[in-house]
Amino acid sequence: MSLIGLDDLKRKLQELQKVAEELDGNITNVSFEPHDPQSIDLAIQRMESAVDEKVGDYRGNNMVEDLVLAIKERYRQAIIDRAAEARAGKED
Repeated sequence: MSLIGLDDLKRKLQELQKVAEELDGNITNVSFEPHDPQSIDLAIQRMESAVDEKVGDYRGNNMVEDLVLAIKERYRQAIIDRAAEARAGKED
């Protein structure tokens, strides 16, 4: 690997670390109506926008992009799961 390649990798790793620190902890709070699919979709969109806002200028870094996709999927699934749990709780 050339020196330029190593410098690029170092920069990408530093950006990944900064993004990971930004995304550690509470990103945003969302609320939704568990029986309303549109409300759930809006909560997911608000969460994704909050993640994108935290990531800021680090787009284009493939490692950052992979992390962002994983985090968005994790939170999207958490919202869907909580909605399902709330619906099940009300039905019991």
